[in-house]
Amino acid sequence: MKWIQVKIGAASENIEQITGFLMDHGIENTQIDDEAALLQFLRDNPYQWDYIDDTLISGETKPASVLFWVPSSPAGLEILNGIKSDLAEIGANPASMETDLVDDEDWLNEWKKYFKPVKIGRQVVVRPEWEPYAPQADEIVFSINPGHVFGTGLHQTTQMCIEFLEDYVTPGCSILDLGCGSGILSIIGILLGAGNAFGCDLDPSAEQNAIENAGLNNIPPKSFEIVTGNAISDEPLRTVILDKPKFDIVTANIVADAVIALTGLIALCVKQDGIFISSGIIGQRLEEVKTAVESNGFSIIDIKSKDDWYCLAARYA
Repeated sequence: MKWIQVKIGAASENIEQITGFLMDHGIENTQIDDEAALLQFLRDNPYQWDYIDDTLISGETKPASVLFWVPSSPAGLEILNGIKSDLAEIGANPASMETDLVDDEDWLNEWKKYFKPVKIGRQVVVRPEWEPYAPQADEIVFSINPGHVFGTGLHQTTQMCIEFLEDYVTPGCSILDLGCGSGILSIIGILLGAGNAFGCDLDPSAEQNAIENAGLNNIPPKSFEIVTGNAISDEPLRTVILDKPKFDIVTANIVADAVIALTGLIALCVKQDGIFISSGIIGQRLEEVKTAVESNGFSIIDIKSKDDWYCLAARYA
C-alpha cells in the first residue's frame, strides 16, 4: 500500500497545538522531532545522562517538525487537503509542509527482517512477537513488540541484567524495577519464577508499553504493578515504595547518576541479604557507583562488562 508522508515544520512552542489539531482530524500516530525540547529536558535533568552528543548541546538546534502519514488514496488526499486548509485557520503558523510518497513495506516491515530471536544467558530468549520460536526444554521465552521507543531488550546493559536475574531470581521472590521502561526486567523476572514485580519509570508512556508487553507474555495483572514517577525526587512515590514489603531483588538499569542517587532508597526497601542489580554504567563512572553502593550497606558480589558498559550485583548485608 502507498502512503503520503507529511512533514510539518513549526516553531517548538506550536508543536503541541499541531499534534492536538491532527488528533482532531483522526491522525493519532505522529513522530515529533524537536531538538529544542530535548535540549531543555537535558538541561532540566542533568543527573540522568552520562554523555550526550556535544553537537546537540553546543550547536544551533534545527526547527521542530511533526511527521505523519495518510493513505495515498482519494480518502487520504481529502484528509490531507482538509488538514492543509484548517491548519492555516487555527494560527499554528507551520513553517513548512512537505509531502513524499512511501510504501508501507519501507517503514513498517522492512526492518523486521533483521530482528530475530536472540538467546541471552543460559535460559532467556528474546523473541519479536511476529517470529515463531520453538523453545528448548530449559528456555524461557520473552515476547516483545519492539516497535516502541523503549527498544528491543538487546542492549548490553539489559543483557547483563537479564544474566544476573537468571542467577538470583528464586521461586516466588519479589522484584522492584526502578526505571523499568517497557517492563522487560520485571516481566523476565516473573517468567524466571518471581512471584511479583513493582516497576516505576519517569516516562508516562512506559506504563501502557509495559502492560502491553506483560500481556504478550501472559503475565497476570496482579503479578506486575507499574506506576509513573521519579523515585529520586517524588516523595509520594518513595512513600509508596517504602510502604510495600521489602523486596528480594531490586534492579536499576538507568545511568550512573541515577543509580547513585537511588542507592540510599534501595537500601531501605531491600530485604536482608537481598540483591541489588545496577546497570547503565559506563567505565569512567564505575568507581563512583561502587563507592555509593558499598557506602549504603551493600557488598558487591559480581561485576559484568560488555563494551565498556558495566553491571553490578550487590548483596545487602
